[in-house]
Amino acid sequence: MMVFIHFYWPGSSNGRLIYVLLICAPAVILFGYAGQKIYDLTLNFLLGLGQRRSPGIPSATDRQA
Repeated sequence: MMVFIHFYWPGSSNGRLIYVLLICAPAVILFGYAGQKIYDLTLNFLLGLGQRRSPGIPSATDRQA
């Protein structure tokens, strides 16, 4: 959000509110969602590599009976 404010900040209060609601907040949510998805995919990929290398060793995701 600070990056968007640094590049452009309207002078009027109404302009600021519209700018934050229509530009800043959706961009922050979108980048946060994309970052979380990339993190999840990377973690799942790395956990999958560990399971493929050592199939006899139980992992943290295995269910306990």
